[in-house]
Amino acid sequence: MSFKTGDIAKQENEFIWKGEKNNDKDYYKLDISKYLLEDTKDYYYRKAQGWSMNLNCPEYLRVADIHLKKEEERAVYYL
Repeated sequence: MSFKTGDIAKQENEFIWKGEKNNDKDYYKLDISKYLLEDTKDYYYRKAQGWSMNLNCPEYLRVADIHLKKEEERAVYYL
């Protein structure tokens, strides 16, 4: 497999491809998904800290369940 030259750069809250374009889906697996998963993990880590400080256990579980279902819906929609 040959990759085009370039790099992914984060500008403010979005990722921008800098370089030659390629339609190869392996870019997503090798480059983009890593950043998306890291940002998602960090986002929910911060959210969970806030929830744990401001909600009791049943409320926390309800809110976490709602967000998990939303993520599942997005995954089904985009995949």
